[in-house]
Amino acid sequence: MTDSNLTSDMLGPPKFADNPIPTWEEFDADYTNHYFDGTLPLKGQCFIIIHNEQEIGQINYNEIDLDSKSTELDIWLADRKFTGKGLGTEAVTILCNYLRQMYECNTIYIAPSRRNTNAV
Repeated sequence: MTDSNLTSDMLGPPKFADNPIPTWEEFDADYTNHYFDGTLPLKGQCFIIIHNEQEIGQINYNEIDLDSKSTELDIWLADRKFTGKGLGTEAVTILCNYLRQMYECNTIYIAPSRRNTNAV
């Protein structure tokens, strides 16, 4: 995330000193092993977005609320050159379909930054 040329448009100085880019330790605390190893899928899971055999970003869902059958998504693209092509939209659609089929999620939230006008 910190290597993406999109990050400075969303987080950190100079534009957003009040919303710093997370350190590795902060990222690691938020995204524990189950996001990457699939051991606790109801707690959340992360997937790499691949386009033309190139890793272009990541998408994940967070803990699934079994009572409300809901969860929240996060998505990051690795470079500005991957935006505006529908790749993020396609990844969100695929993950939403997966969550509906596997876990009967009826409500899926995504909360992009208001600064991310292409996603809002």
